[in-house]
Amino acid sequence: MNTNNSKDPGKVVTWKMTEEERLQYISKHPIIPMDRHRGSWKWPKKQGVKPLERSGS
Repeated sequence: MNTNNSKDPGKVVTWKMTEEERLQYISKHPIIPMDRHRGSWKWPKKQGVKPLERSGS
């Protein structure tokens, strides 16, 4: 049985990078600015999947 509760505070691990590692990470994972803020973060709908039917409506 797992007794770890993810909501309880735990041990904090500090990860330090060298300047070269940081620059390499930034070049691999760039921040791309957007022209416009995305209004909704809904998941895209899958093709051919019916929405769930609500009972009692």
